[in-house]
Amino acid sequence: MLAVYRRCKAGRLAVWLTLLGTAWLLPLAGGAWHSPVFASETAEGNSRDREALAALYTATNGPRWDDGTNWLSDRPISEWRGVLTNDSGRVIGLDLPWNGLDGELPPELGRLDSLEALNLAQNELRGDIPAAMGQLTKLATMDLSGNQLSGPIPAGLGWLTGLTELDLSGNQLRGEIPGDLGR
Repeated sequence: MLAVYRRCKAGRLAVWLTLLGTAWLLPLAGGAWHSPVFASETAEGNSRDREALAALYTATNGPRWDDGTNWLSDRPISEWRGVLTNDSGRVIGLDLPWNGLDGELPPELGRLDSLEALNLAQNELRGDIPAAMGQLTKLATMDLSGNQLSGPIPAGLGWLTGLTELDLSGNQLRGEIPGDLGR
């Protein structure tokens, strides 16, 4: 389950939850569950996001994922399993833990410039964390724990000033923790 906190149009804080691949909005100030949110898609940003997601699918053996519902289909990316979009159709959350992703993280993930939450924990990801992940300036939470990632933690992760939660445990990372990380 992915939870992303954001302000509603009315200015109230709400939480977006993905349950079984469907996005639901739950106001934190009380109220009832609302209908699923399937955002309209914008051309340029959505095209870039779609390409980045396709690169992830290809690089991590997508056809063998435990659940790849709607991935690489003509369906809106908001209907792809584990993808959460905002009102403009841009990817703000990617929640695919325990899903059989097997391979290396593609540098194209750095193009998801609206991404706020990334959870790819407990898969079979290996290789280095791409330096391009340092371009995800809106990222607040990243969980890559329980994989087989190796190499150093990219210094660029220190540029993610909004990052409040980072879990890289259970990998084979080595080297120094970048000095700017956590500032």
